[in-house]
Amino acid sequence: MYKYKSDKSRDDHSYVKLYNMIFASIRHSVTNITEIGISHGQSIQAWFRYFPNADIHGFDVKWYGEDVVKINLEHLKPRVHTHIVNILENNITMSGLGFLPESMDIIIDDGPHSVSSQEGFLQKIFPCLKPGGYYIIEDIGIAGNGNGVSLFHDDPSKLQQATRDILEAHDTIWVDTAIGHRAWKEWLKRVGGRWARNTTHHNSYMIVIQKRTDPLREPYQMHYKHSAMNLGGVVLEDVNANAL
Repeated sequence: MYKYKSDKSRDDHSYVKLYNMIFASIRHSVTNITEIGISHGQSIQAWFRYFPNADIHGFDVKWYGEDVVKINLEHLKPRVHTHIVNILENNITMSGLGFLPESMDIIIDDGPHSVSSQEGFLQKIFPCLKPGGYYIIEDIGIAGNGNGVSLFHDDPSKLQQATRDILEAHDTIWVDTAIGHRAWKEWLKRVGGRWARNTTHHNSYMIVIQKRTDPLREPYQMHYKHSAMNLGGVVLEDVNANAL
């Protein structure tokens, strides 16, 4: 990412730390990665090199510097596909754009960063993700059109029910990539107080969802204050039992 001057880089948002953890072992088997938000095409360039066997799809509502960005990405065809369309419009469907259910390995939302768009993209595109695939929302922040931290993290009951259904039925985690940032004070100076104020209030949070083959539907099972750390709750091993 640093080579292509993306702010996903180690000394910017530090998203590459997470991406290396979850993608390094699968980078050669990924065949489809989709990113919402082309902007200047920098992360598209990086994904093109990092996933050598993948088609890279980028979505945006318009070109930003068409005479440079569009022409530059043309050199990465046929594996790079750009789509200038507002996915959130009611008359736009993923099937109408040629995307089948469970056809994508990785989906990254690096779009407008507003809560309304993050919910809208998730609800519309998540069905296209393969079981076992990753859906990642970047830049969950404290500014913009709605405070993503206060909703996604602090009080998800205020999210739309369709959003909560996805988050709760699949393996969802909250990631803070600011931990271990080696130039945090300099980063704060550059992004300013609107987007980041300290190690708690900033926009380098991410949501990572791994799609389950079988979404969680059964009633919750909680062991704390029941059988966890309770001798009476220990499952005794049978040496003759078959391994799980």
